[in-house]
Amino acid sequence: MSTGLSERARQFIHEHGTGAVRASFGMGDLGLMFPTLRRDPHLVAAMDPAFAALLTTVVEFERTYGGLTVPVVGGPLEGEIRLGLHGVDPVWRTSDGRLVYRGARHPTAQCTLLLDMDGRFGTAWRDEFNVMLDSVELVLEQAAAWAALHGWSHSAIVTGAEVAEVVQAVGDLSLDGDASGELSQWWSSDDFVAVSSYGLNGRGRDPASIHLVARATVQARELRAALTHHGFTVSGYFAGPFARVPRLVREGAAPGADASPRREDR
Repeated sequence: MSTGLSERARQFIHEHGTGAVRASFGMGDLGLMFPTLRRDPHLVAAMDPAFAALLTTVVEFERTYGGLTVPVVGGPLEGEIRLGLHGVDPVWRTSDGRLVYRGARHPTAQCTLLLDMDGRFGTAWRDEFNVMLDSVELVLEQAAAWAALHGWSHSAIVTGAEVAEVVQAVGDLSLDGDASGELSQWWSSDDFVAVSSYGLNGRGRDPASIHLVARATVQARELRAALTHHGFTVSGYFAGPFARVPRLVREGAAPGADASPRREDR
């Protein structure tokens, strides 16, 4: 599986990623996670072809990302993301028949984090799939982009608005192609950032929120004035001290020197 990550994301993983990617993970290792297959390996031959094809994708995902943990300092996934298969029978079908697999964990989220057969990242609260981001690569790209904002002020969250309208109101923002996709966009300038994304309920259940960040308090006040002038309702971070994006401190196991996660064979 080719990661297609930007240099910024690779450097972020090199500096702040922990854990050891399971480079030698194979179909036999995956089989151990399925009690039914472990009891009767011949069932593989009788599998739904789509299910069998996804197993190959899952193995490649695990070889590329399984075991990697990265910090996330902003947005709906704030905290950290631990990539890798987990649980019993990690590949399953949602209530609408979509094939998904448990490919990530979050220390505080009460939902399940999933990837679907198209590579999209999302959640499940029961047996559904709520899509959030275009890919696991975009999860890492946005984590890297957030890390670059340490010390900036959290300024506002805008809901119920189109991102194009907010971008126009703020002015002079450019799309960050590395951190953007169809489902989430990252816009930035020297002093402001606007991130359009879905929360843990995913697209279709809640509208996208636009998280705005300013370099310093004075810019945050300018941002609020511009938004209210254009009639937007904003919330958060305007009363009292401005919350700030924290600085990341490198901790844990040292990743590989080639700007990639450390790898292990097992």
